[in-house]
Amino acid sequence: MHNLLDSDALVLTRAMLTDSTTGTMVFRTTEAGWRVRLGADPVVTRLGTDQTNRSLIIDGQMVLKLFRQPVPGPHPEIELGRYLGRFLHTPPLLGEAWCGEAAVAVLHGYLPNQGDAWTVTLARMNQSRYQIMAHTLGVRVAELHRALVAPTSDPAFVPEPVTAADLLAWRDRVFATAETARQALLALGGGGEVLLARWPEVSATIQALVPDRITAVKTRLHGDLHLGQFVVADEDFYVLDFEGEPTRPLSQRRAKDTPLRDVAGMLRSFNYAAETAGGAGAWETMAAAAFLEGYRATEDAAWPAEPEAARRLLALLVLEKALYEIAYEAVHRPEWVRVPVAGVVRILDDGTNEQYRRI
Repeated sequence: MHNLLDSDALVLTRAMLTDSTTGTMVFRTTEAGWRVRLGADPVVTRLGTDQTNRSLIIDGQMVLKLFRQPVPGPHPEIELGRYLGRFLHTPPLLGEAWCGEAAVAVLHGYLPNQGDAWTVTLARMNQSRYQIMAHTLGVRVAELHRALVAPTSDPAFVPEPVTAADLLAWRDRVFATAETARQALLALGGGGEVLLARWPEVSATIQALVPDRITAVKTRLHGDLHLGQFVVADEDFYVLDFEGEPTRPLSQRRAKDTPLRDVAGMLRSFNYAAETAGGAGAWETMAAAAFLEGYRATEDAAWPAEPEAARRLLALLVLEKALYEIAYEAVHRPEWVRVPVAGVVRILDDGTNEQYRRI
């Protein structure tokens, strides 16, 4: 299905806009999808391929995404697309295609835009109004989390209290991620010597950052949030791609978790943007602070009740994300491994970074 001809893509799109079944294929349409009409001579524009899917713009009004590796079971992007149907800052889910129990494609509305937030951020770093943009990003992420923390009768989305067992499971996950990162640096053979020499501190810091107790909820979340997951339209931000981290099993991507994991992803993304610009540390501090201020001013229900526990948990999740990035970069972009390595070293030096002290 990844090598669809344009004509095949249009046939698939039409099927997804009209509930139907063909052999083992099932096509479902949402309320928003029923309102869409293809033009008389629709054009297909290919957006390119990443590791997990291929996307095509259909008729200038829809995006057809084809999943490279369909997996049986409920798909997080479709689940969240249905659930967030009234959330205004994500394109609407229009249709879905299934082969047996596995989702093979999803259809969303297309939002004409100025580019993704990563590209816009790099272009506007030196503009004074970026502080306002970072604040708005924090507001939009908070509004997303507010929608996901709201009371509901849907058991897949009912918020649940964080337990002591959750804290231990999150700790163990960070330890496992750390070991994967360590092995990746050893295999790389260069670029991580400073961090490898301090590896006992990594384990000690992980243990120190795990809160003793916390009053918080776990919910569904985006799961792979960074600047590249937003598009900018009319100077505002719209979030895309609710698949979660594609390397993780479907069960993990659908699991309820702390919304702070999305916040940590955004903070790491600001760090990457700063490093791409040549190490703009003051800019990163400003952007992270503005983002957190926007988030905290908008959403409380998703945030832990105890300030110190919240700071420690956020720092732990930022550390985990940086460790995950080390393993990824060591394999896919070795020249970039210096960025997450520096991020981990910074946390070792400071425990909870300066921007976290202000939340």
